[in-house]
Amino acid sequence: IVYCARDHALERDLAIKVMAQDLQDWPDRMERFLREARILARINHPHVVQIHAIGEHEGAPYFVMEMLEGSVAEAAR
Repeated sequence: IVYCARDHALERDLAIKVMAQDLQDWPDRMERFLREARILARINHPHVVQIHAIGEHEGAPYFVMEMLEGSVAEAAR
């Protein structure tokens, strides 16, 4: 699940990706979700989204990333 959020201090929009509740009971999926964030955080490339933070809220893991305009389908064209 991806939410749009506003960082008022830095005056920018961000995307917050939260693992869906029904997937949180699967340890392998939890590790895959966090591994995705860690891998993306190591990459600095204009075609790869930037990860700003990872965390957990009420048992749900999430990561905060830059907000991209448009859709994946539009970007692929």
